[in-house]
Amino acid sequence: MEQTITSTAGRVVIDWNNFQVGTVKEDARDPKTRELRGLVVALTEDARSRTGTSEQTLIIPASYIYGVRRDQVTLDRSFDEIRKK
Repeated sequence: MEQTITSTAGRVVIDWNNFQVGTVKEDARDPKTRELRGLVVALTEDARSRTGTSEQTLIIPASYIYGVRRDQVTLDRSFDEIRKK
């Protein structure tokens, strides 16, 4: 059974290795079905330095979400794997 994910704005985003990627700015949802498509994440300084760019945000696809708790979103892979794609 598929779980419906409510708004995740303001939650901390952690990768599989417990690296803090950033904070969710907003959800990227399908306008018709309201299905979660991804997360717009405001990157931390450490995450920006690891990407090697000046990008302030990153869109992470919903398929990379492993779990959502009250205070955080956990990804199913490491940040290094995400930024390569």
